[in-house]
Amino acid sequence: MAPRLDRLVSGIAISLVVSTFQRLPTLRRSLPTLLAQDLDPGSFEILVVVDGSTDGTLEHLAGVAADIPRDAAARPLVTLRVIRQENRGLAAARNRGAREARGRIVLWLDDDAHASPQLARAHLRRHEEPSGGERVVTGPFPLWAESRRSFLSAGVGRWADELAGRLAGPGYRLRFTDCCFANASLPRSLWERTGGFDEGFRRFGNEDYDFGLRLTGAGVEFAFEPDALAAQDYGKDFAAWLRDWRDIGRADIALWRRHPAIEADLAFARIEAAHPLRRVALSAGLNGSRSVEAALAPVRAALAAADRAGLTSGLWDRLKWLPADFVYGLGVRDALTKAAADPAGAGAESVPPSLRGRFSLPDHPDSARDGIQSKEGDGARGT
Repeated sequence: MAPRLDRLVSGIAISLVVSTFQRLPTLRRSLPTLLAQDLDPGSFEILVVVDGSTDGTLEHLAGVAADIPRDAAARPLVTLRVIRQENRGLAAARNRGAREARGRIVLWLDDDAHASPQLARAHLRRHEEPSGGERVVTGPFPLWAESRRSFLSAGVGRWADELAGRLAGPGYRLRFTDCCFANASLPRSLWERTGGFDEGFRRFGNEDYDFGLRLTGAGVEFAFEPDALAAQDYGKDFAAWLRDWRDIGRADIALWRRHPAIEADLAFARIEAAHPLRRVALSAGLNGSRSVEAALAPVRAALAAADRAGLTSGLWDRLKWLPADFVYGLGVRDALTKAAADPAGAGAESVPPSLRGRFSLPDHPDSARDGIQSKEGDGARGT
């Protein structure tokens, strides 16, 4: 009989790092699956980084830690460590977890991840392969069967299944848009050498893509492990989903500034290839159009109602992209007008080449004059 993997490594082999912000109900459902990993208790630890939550998360975690069974020496059978910090966003929370980790391998999970019992073991097994060097291991992130039913969650489920299908294909060539760290692990030493997540990505979006680009640029292999499964409990409503898309618009400009060579792969650069209606919506967002915002208001209201009703029709799934493209364009506009207002900015050079002639810098770059307000980022959170 082969020796247990966790017996081959001394001390803590792997640290499971979860970052959370204001999502106690979600964390309450997912945390028990992390505590139920089938590794020897002394070989793994769970770190929950609470990114400024004020919703009772800290108190709940204290209660969970107190209820963990103990051995004869009064030591908890599973190590659960809680790290508290001011709200700094997902990238900073993930880095904090890696910095505090005691395991050789760091496994990042979103707070809505329902881990299979063999999740940590499957990640470890890929890292322990004798033929492999340092690598990133990712696993499937399908929709949790008990997730709130809606066209939004159905769309997330399709995206996750398509991603897993691509990564599992023999000879598949990884793209930066495949880099998702909602269920991903790497050696802590590799995180240290490559600088971890860029904490300049404070709002929702693109910290994964940026880190993936830097890792692949350094020649690091990404390996997909089908047995390392963690299902996503997707529960965002339509308003939250739209806020994410405005943040993604901002984040795409930030990503372009760091990696200008990828411009052609970003949504704002593919505007001419979009469906005519989506092209109109995105262009209107780029120019802060109040008239298009007003025209889309009934569409947004209908989509929000359909989401609350749990409808999953393909019609709603297709229709959602019109307001999403509009707010994405607003996010791009937010980022470009902010750069234009910076005395150290480069004027037209701060606008991506694909948008020059399509986007005009306002005379008085001030997002408030558009009359279209956005909500501040939510800190560390799930997809």
